[in-house]
Amino acid sequence: MKRITVTVLLMMFSGIISCEDHKSGHSHKAKRNNINTSTANKSDVKASVCQITQAKAVYIKTIPISSNMKEYVQLYKENWAKLCANKKVSLYKNFEMANKIMSYFQLIFYTNMKNKALRQATQDYMYSVHQFLPGISAPHSEYNFSIKMSHFRAFSDLGNENDRRFLSIHNELMGDGVLPVWYTQTWDLGGCVNYGEHPWIKSFKAIKEGKKLDGQAYQIAILRLETLLLSALDRSMFINNKSTGICTCTPGKDNKAKAVVINDYRNIISYLNKTKDYPALYKKLQLSVTAIKNESLKILVDREKHCSGG
Repeated sequence: MKRITVTVLLMMFSGIISCEDHKSGHSHKAKRNNINTSTANKSDVKASVCQITQAKAVYIKTIPISSNMKEYVQLYKENWAKLCANKKVSLYKNFEMANKIMSYFQLIFYTNMKNKALRQATQDYMYSVHQFLPGISAPHSEYNFSIKMSHFRAFSDLGNENDRRFLSIHNELMGDGVLPVWYTQTWDLGGCVNYGEHPWIKSFKAIKEGKKLDGQAYQIAILRLETLLLSALDRSMFINNKSTGICTCTPGKDNKAKAVVINDYRNIISYLNKTKDYPALYKKLQLSVTAIKNESLKILVDREKHCSGG
């Protein structure tokens, strides 16, 4: 089995990974995340969303879907059809509905994949539902669906200021990649941390602003991103009093990587000292700076050690 990082597991169970057709964990070249701000691309995405919206919902006998959910899906698709007609519909309501539909299909997918008799039919069907469900991506290799945020961003002009702020913050932190922007993806479900390159303080501030937004569904999405940010900085510290090493993308020899990680940690420590946020992380980062200096906490460079899994 492929080794999957703690951060990726968090993303799987939170349904936050945004990817299409990742049916295996094969290694590939490192890829930086995309933050999508292109107006031309937004037009293309709108056209794609409206095409998906027009597609008839497909249901098969071997995968029973409740009549209530079928009606809910129809209402959801009608809301997207109104957006495609430039009619104002609550983007927040659509986001709530997308999460409910995603969770429903994900539960069926996860349950049926345990049944050998239903496994193939379930997999084939579940990898097709994104063809008639706008706002939802195909599941990846761990049977998790995700919200396709680019579909919502494409219609941000029809939302309100709260919607636009949420979509902007989410895009800033997640972009359109498989992993949040503080990672470089080195395989389908994992990557190294962009120490020395990622603006950590900016991300902390974005999350703080996001937590002030209206709407429970938006709040939950921001909290999931907060968990992923903290896990990126916290997961490689100490487990059972043993250092696990820090996997950084920073190129060059170990001494350079150490200096870059320490510098990032010190900047974050300084910020947290002022804000008094995340006291547990503040203490752990202080311990880690000391541990890196005395080499009890190892710094691994992904290009040299491929420490990010896969």
